[in-house]
Amino acid sequence: MAQETPAPPADLRWSPLQAAIVIGLLGFCGFFVWETYHPEDIYLTSLKYDVLAGETEPLEDAGWNGHPLQIAQTVYPRGLGVDNAATIELRYVPNGYKNFVAEIGLSAEEIPGGPEGVTFTVVCDGTIRYQSGVMKAGEPPVEIRVPVLGCKTLSLQVAGAPKGRAVWGLARFVHG
Repeated sequence: MAQETPAPPADLRWSPLQAAIVIGLLGFCGFFVWETYHPEDIYLTSLKYDVLAGETEPLEDAGWNGHPLQIAQTVYPRGLGVDNAATIELRYVPNGYKNFVAEIGLSAEEIPGGPEGVTFTVVCDGTIRYQSGVMKAGEPPVEIRVPVLGCKTLSLQVAGAPKGRAVWGLARFVHG
């Protein structure tokens, strides 16, 4: 004969209101996690690109001297670190992706308040789609969202102080 599982004590049962609150909180948190990261995002560092200008090779998913990529107080597990006179070109932009998204700025290893600054430019098939103002060391990162649907090539350019370091943090292609 099968044994019945005893019911939990009444003080351990959830009321319908408690269950609804927990489900609502899980949904709310899940929405924000999903909006932050989609498994189908394609990170720049997982694609092949050409280095058209720059004194050093870009650093993928890591910073200089063994440090992580960092802009001001924000640390990035993924992204690209380049010198401040660099041009990276992707000759293939993933099909169906609507936007290129990144957080840009000067590496936290730069001296804050330095006189020199840089500009970040995103070029799609020879047309400028985004250009930052002059950014200086110590300033917080700027999130960019650049439309790339239909682009065949994408060029990421950093111009300015030749000995500095710039970061394209969490640089990726997204559907939305």
